[in-house]
Amino acid sequence: MAGTHALGREPNARRRYGRRVGALFALGLLGIASLGATLAATGLLPSPPGSSPLVVLALSLLTPAALLVVAVLVGTFATARVGLRSLVAERADGGDPVLPQLRRTGPRALLAGIVVGFLLAALDVTFSPLGAVPASATSTRRSSISSPPRPSGSSTVD
Repeated sequence: MAGTHALGREPNARRRYGRRVGALFALGLLGIASLGATLAATGLLPSPPGSSPLVVLALSLLTPAALLVVAVLVGTFATARVGLRSLVAERADGGDPVLPQLRRTGPRALLAGIVVGFLLAALDVTFSPLGAVPASATSTRRSSISSPPRPSGSSTVD
């Protein structure tokens, strides 16, 4: 069975592994790009004094990109060994087109995603402190760190 051999044991194994990794990484980069667009559009990106917003955005996306690299490398290596499969990786490796297979498996996957999404939202509401509001739901944004208020009646001497 293809993909069950260790890297380098069969001809072109490294090239096939590289094609699968490249396809999955490119797909993951779309998700990271959408995260960057969301951060930029919503204004939830912190703005430390003296830093360019573009630099802050790039640094904010660095960790997800590094995690994506590790996940794709390890996941592509271990997929066949644990009995899983990826339609995208198979297609990149010269397999069947993805869309006909998605028509068959897509509805179940979509339903599972919706159920898990609702379950996570319910758990979030259940275990959040009473009356807690997520920071992303508030309309105020802080652009810099402010000092705590001074007690009334105090004066400053320079």
